[in-house]
Amino acid sequence: MPQVGKSIIEPVLSEVNRLVEKHVTVGIAGHVDHGKTALVRCLTGIDTDRLPLEKRRGLSIESSIAPLQLPSGRQVALIDVPGHSDFIKNTIRGLGCVDMAVLVVAADDGIMPQTLEHMEILKFFGVKSGFIVLSKADLVDQETLELAELEICETVKMTFLEAKPALAFSAIDQRGLEGILRQMESDLEKMAGKDLKADFRLWIDQVKTVTGFGTVAAGTVLSGTLSQGDTIHILPDERETRVRFIEVHHERVPQAVAGQRAAINLHNVSFKAIKRGMVLAKPGSVRPSYLLNAELEVLKNATKPICNHHRVMLHFGTSAINALVVLMEKKDLLPGEKGLVQFRLMRPVAILPKDPFVVCRLGNRTVAGGGIVFEVPREKFRAAKAEKILPYLKVMQKGDLKAVIECVLKRRLDRLILAEDIARYSGIPIEKVQAEISARVDKGDLLSFEDQGYLKKERYELLKRNTIKVAKEILSENPLKSTLNGEELRDRLRVEGAAFQKILKELCQEGKLTRTDNGFRVPNFSAHLLPELEKLAAILFDYAQNAGFVPFSADTFWKHHKKKFNKNEIQRLLDHLYSQNKLIRLNNNRFLTFQAMEEIKEKIRHVIVRKGGLTLADCKEILGYGRTGGIPVLEYLDEIGFTCRKGDERILQP
Repeated sequence: MPQVGKSIIEPVLSEVNRLVEKHVTVGIAGHVDHGKTALVRCLTGIDTDRLPLEKRRGLSIESSIAPLQLPSGRQVALIDVPGHSDFIKNTIRGLGCVDMAVLVVAADDGIMPQTLEHMEILKFFGVKSGFIVLSKADLVDQETLELAELEICETVKMTFLEAKPALAFSAIDQRGLEGILRQMESDLEKMAGKDLKADFRLWIDQVKTVTGFGTVAAGTVLSGTLSQGDTIHILPDERETRVRFIEVHHERVPQAVAGQRAAINLHNVSFKAIKRGMVLAKPGSVRPSYLLNAELEVLKNATKPICNHHRVMLHFGTSAINALVVLMEKKDLLPGEKGLVQFRLMRPVAILPKDPFVVCRLGNRTVAGGGIVFEVPREKFRAAKAEKILPYLKVMQKGDLKAVIECVLKRRLDRLILAEDIARYSGIPIEKVQAEISARVDKGDLLSFEDQGYLKKERYELLKRNTIKVAKEILSENPLKSTLNGEELRDRLRVEGAAFQKILKELCQEGKLTRTDNGFRVPNFSAHLLPELEKLAAILFDYAQNAGFVPFSADTFWKHHKKKFNKNEIQRLLDHLYSQNKLIRLNNNRFLTFQAMEEIKEKIRHVIVRKGGLTLADCKEILGYGRTGGIPVLEYLDEIGFTCRKGDERILQP
């Protein structure tokens, strides 16, 4: 098959990008000098060994990318990773974002240490698709080729490559090249690809500066979509920038999608401010953290266990970070064992739950283990907190979606939570979360507050019961309060707006709360006054009775008793007596007893019946005070429906 050069591919890349719905990155893995770079060159016409040192040494040092257009017109990105153990960090970075793997094994050499190590890296990064290429087939006879295939098939048992084809290939005569392309097409058809619906995220693996444009960062789009002009964050620095333009395999495009290799020109970002291992992400979608709770698996062939408080090198995507391992349940993890751990990082990293990682020992160029992140916590793990932290991590270990969602809901008991929040917290795809949430709403287990979120029904009912209890507590703490402020009630309950408003509405409908102009009251509840306040309240009530028809204020009482009482306390007590229906409050904040008001009503009724109406001038005669004192009394009688105004007169309400 003729070689397909870059000059042939590039003119059609933009059209392919537009037509292809699924974008895939293929990692070319295998031991050093087993023919990975030669395979890529035969497939694409591109030599990925570009560095002068790579040319001199005859091996790959950095991971390199080459676009490949398959016979169907689909496009994939091939990542050729170093096979030498000296460059294991670059190998891990290259394989950190691949969707499919081609494991290259030289037929004349067979399985070698880096063959096995690359398989472990691919396993930890969750690669599920791929196949094997038996390279250098021209150097061995048919019998040796068959023996090499048997050895590989035995080695890959219990891995994602079990039962996958092993295709013979030669870079010299290009035998097997068409079969490799067909197999890649076949695997691509069966793959789901990366998540287009999730928030945009990309691990940076290359940074360069372009004259006239500035800084360009490149990498594989892990999820979501990115468009020209979008605002994004550079993490973990949390610096905000804007996308000036996007290129996919050297072609300018308006948008990059999950799975594509993208080069992004960043607005107003210096070359020194950004480096490989950083993350580009949608603002607010990822929170950088120094702490990660995870499941760690130690390799079966590891020479040593990983012990509590050991330091390791953690590899996420294209980032490598020094971290302290805190084991949650054991003192050490032996080769082949899994366990829950907390990583305490030397610097923050932008990681989401369900992100995979690889672990290497410090100062050692071999992989020691790997695993998956379960949680990005806000607090350090302590043995005393194990009962609070471990249950969630254990259901994450089991992969029980319903139990995971239940745990997240319980952790957010009094707060409304969105399906997007659960997905981001747990790493569960949003579609699965929404399906489970909808099922729970239909069953009545969850209450929906439209776009504000969800709350467990049993928790809502408890909050509703507690609202009355808390209201009485607030009134008891300050017996002179006549009404409750909604904000202080909500703050004490620590419940969010939509749920709180629904609780208040239902309690008012049920008659357990009464809404007033100033807040809420609890019907038929009276807080007990302290003895000294009870005494002052009695003096106030006696004064009110003795005042008869004459309304009085706190100031009137205060001056009458030669200012020996606290004036503010007098006002609060008057408000309290009013709230207890022991006094009437007029609209000028003066008070009367109910007995006095009944006598006033009788006098006014008598005058209206005799004269046909009542004027302000009549107040002086029957009440002893004129316009200033009379208007509030008459307005009160209008409000309660005893009288109504007709011109300048009051008449009895029909």
